[in-house]
Amino acid sequence: MGTGINRLKKTLAVGIIFILICSLVGCGRAQRKPQMPGKTQAGQKSEPPGELTQIQSGLEQIYAALKPLQPGTAEQMQRSQGGGQGGGRGKQQGGQKEGGQGGKSAPSPSEQIDWAKLHQQSVRLHEQWNAFEPNAMKSGANPDAITGFEGQLNILSNKLAERDRYGSQLAANNAASFLPDFMELYDGKAPPDLLRLRCLARDVALRVEADDWAGAERDLGAMPAVWSRVRTEAKGAKESDTSKIQYAITDLRDSVRARDKFVVMLKEDILEKNIDVLNKSLQRQF
Repeated sequence: MGTGINRLKKTLAVGIIFILICSLVGCGRAQRKPQMPGKTQAGQKSEPPGELTQIQSGLEQIYAALKPLQPGTAEQMQRSQGGGQGGGRGKQQGGQKEGGQGGKSAPSPSEQIDWAKLHQQSVRLHEQWNAFEPNAMKSGANPDAITGFEGQLNILSNKLAERDRYGSQLAANNAASFLPDFMELYDGKAPPDLLRLRCLARDVALRVEADDWAGAERDLGAMPAVWSRVRTEAKGAKESDTSKIQYAITDLRDSVRARDKFVVMLKEDILEKNIDVLNKSLQRQF
């Protein structure tokens, strides 16, 4: 009799322990915290949201549309010769029309811009930002980056409404300079610092265009640290690609020190092209 009771007690004890273990496992699963946006279950960063990619693309399109033609390019020469031969810029000499093509002068850069189209692009940027902002905040974005981007986006819209080419282009680049702060929250194929480097290079050109040589020097002073991080982050990059960027930065710095505005624009354009080459190479690695 006593033996049966002891067996029953042991069976009940094992059953209770089994129930407790199951309960603990179930509670652990129920209390597991939901994953934050921007993080995978393994703790790794997730892919950047589509809105962030769209914002970058939209700002790039606006900046490119506002960029004046580089002196000496085929398109610039063709445009400047619209007023006839010999004048180069369609000017009238001695009060007479040139070239027998009606004497029309080349349109100014602002006249070549489709302002209505750019306005629509800015509206889309606001919509895309509105969709992305909650994601950015939940992912732990720096509040200063959020405020800074919103401010530059508003400036961009106002400058486009005023048809201010330079002010619009400057605001587009300033807005883009905040995007790397958001990109760092996600798992991108290229280091965010590569975009920072591009924005710095563009700011050099914009400041030189406005004869702000001291501002251009400050941008150049910030480039070595950013470029050093790119080289560290861009694992697997070809030495030939990184060397071209290094030399392009040096050439851009030398042209600024020489106060040669024409060469600055050319060297900045070369630096951007080299950045594009490295970016595409890194994209193909994934």
